[in-house]
Amino acid sequence: MPNGFNQNIKVLIDNKLRAIKEIDNVKCFEKQTLHDIRFKPLHNSRTRHYIVCKCTRNQNWLLSDRNTVSKIRTGDRILIKPSVISKDNDDYKDGFVHGLIFADGTDFHSNTCRIQLFGWKEYYRELLESSQYYDRTNSYKQLIVLVDTNNFKLVPSDKNLEYCQGFFDGVKCFDGNHRSDGFNRVGNTDLNFVKFVSEYSGILDYIMTGHNITQPRYGGIVNGRPIFGKKPYHEISFQRGIPIEHIVTSIYENEMEEQIYFPEVNNFRIQNGIEIY
Repeated sequence: MPNGFNQNIKVLIDNKLRAIKEIDNVKCFEKQTLHDIRFKPLHNSRTRHYIVCKCTRNQNWLLSDRNTVSKIRTGDRILIKPSVISKDNDDYKDGFVHGLIFADGTDFHSNTCRIQLFGWKEYYRELLESSQYYDRTNSYKQLIVLVDTNNFKLVPSDKNLEYCQGFFDGVKCFDGNHRSDGFNRVGNTDLNFVKFVSEYSGILDYIMTGHNITQPRYGGIVNGRPIFGKKPYHEISFQRGIPIEHIVTSIYENEMEEQIYFPEVNNFRIQNGIEIY
């Protein structure tokens, strides 16, 4: 039987992460029963974060000991390594600006948004004012207005790795929690951001290690009453600099058959940084 993946699995091709069914040079096979293979980071036994790969079991999986197996089993371990992404380029800078706006920008009019730069965030005024998206600074001086940013409140789509790395670093800069031991956190209410961080884990220079959901965040007092956001807050833990082992905790056989896809390349990486040989 041929091996392959669900059509929605993303593959790193030509410096971009793309859905496997949309890339060139991909084989499409008849329907098969697929499995949900669940991986859990080993460093944190209490985390709720799992990677789920929907595919046939008979891939050439690269294990932590650098051996390959043609049929993965519960208890097998893989090693996911953060990538090294160049940050000295315009794509990274544009992505970083996107990340700052995504994190702190508020809608103003149909094609503008505002960013308030208080305290240490003032450091980034020059970067934002020199970007191609800058329009003007209003009379309050603490407010920067940027134009043509409708898509900047969305996660990047069809961008290269340098841009996506910049985006993640920009969000982390304004909405992150930095720790000296390498474990860091970033949060948002947007589920698409959670999906972005998970899919690019190991593809960019970090590895996602945890995901915690809390109640809508406190937003202050209005007319004598406390107000809260409308959406739950997603706090994501990640680590940079070291590979992290993941263990197969479960393998579930799906009830329905699906068409499967497989790239015509010798080895490649899929979303979450998993290596396939």
